[in-house]
Amino acid sequence: MRIALIARGCRHGAGIERYTYEIARRLSERHEVAVLTQPQEFEACGQARLVPVRIPPAPHWHSILNFSHKAGFMAQSGHYDVVHTQGSDATWGDVVTAHSCHAAGMRASLKFHPTLANRVRKLLSPAHRAILSLEIATLVSAREILPVSERVKRQVWATYPTTARTPTEVIYPGVGEDHFLSTGQYRELRATTRIRLGIEDHQVVFALVANALRLKGGARLIQALACMQHTEGVLLLASSTLPDESLKSLAARLGVSRRVHFLALHHLPHAALAAADAYVLLPEYESFGLTVLEAAAAGLPLVLAQNAGAAELFRPGHDALLLPALSRGEVVARLLDNLAARPVWRHRLGAAARRVARKHSWDQTTKALEKIYQQVHLRRRTMTGREV
Repeated sequence: MRIALIARGCRHGAGIERYTYEIARRLSERHEVAVLTQPQEFEACGQARLVPVRIPPAPHWHSILNFSHKAGFMAQSGHYDVVHTQGSDATWGDVVTAHSCHAAGMRASLKFHPTLANRVRKLLSPAHRAILSLEIATLVSAREILPVSERVKRQVWATYPTTARTPTEVIYPGVGEDHFLSTGQYRELRATTRIRLGIEDHQVVFALVANALRLKGGARLIQALACMQHTEGVLLLASSTLPDESLKSLAARLGVSRRVHFLALHHLPHAALAAADAYVLLPEYESFGLTVLEAAAAGLPLVLAQNAGAAELFRPGHDALLLPALSRGEVVARLLDNLAARPVWRHRLGAAARRVARKHSWDQTTKALEKIYQQVHLRRRTMTGREV
């Protein structure tokens, strides 16, 4: 089968780029796969072929529109059996993976920051308006919609009611086998990372791995740390982008700078997860959260806000600890204090989370996608009445 994958990036990094990279690598073992993306954002993945989508330099919002329109046109004229668009990265696609619902994300931001300035900024932002227009066009025209979580499916249907008539199936992202390191590998990496950061063996580390640390709950975690009774608790904020200076300022203002560590990642979160004793994600909006499964694969106990898409994979109190989306810092602190004081409980929760992660591999994600491709391809052949 000739498959086109459309995404603005395809790298072994994070988010949509990572998703595209992982499925392209696996699909190319059995199919002819073309990745339509910006050449500077492409990382070789198996036998997948790069089809460069070159766009002229322009403001960010204009680049989003330019790429989507050009990639959609190239896909339509490329004689592919199936075109799989990632989010709103093209104006057209047989199959569209709904990595998020941008409109719902905007509503969540206004809920967390209900100021007039934030509302005006969101409503007038050219980038937000561009993404919203593409989201509507892509979802309404899709032959099949694949949300990355049940939460996203509900958001898409509520925001765009006509999509409820489109065949829709939730296909969860996966986690790579490389994240299931052996005990020996984790111990070695844990020791070297903690030494590098100046973290003592007796300290309990709560980690968050994300590029947008503030949006994923970094500020609330710092506030929770300042409220904790367990003074040996420390926070590790890891990102492949530059540290958020506003988070550093917040830690200084609350007097916990010495207990907040920032770690620069080179794509893989192994080091941060190995150094941690628990993983905490309290986002403003999170459609899924790849690092949740990666933390689970590392055997870390999970503390998740209920609005994180990946939270629906875990049984509350058994496989993970769930908090209401708007939990205040002192509420989070009480739960973290409880975890810090109970290592046996942490171990039990971590082992349960690891078992859940084992059920969600990238291979399983790819096989589910192949099944959808076959169905869409068959429907297309039936509708056109021609052999492909």
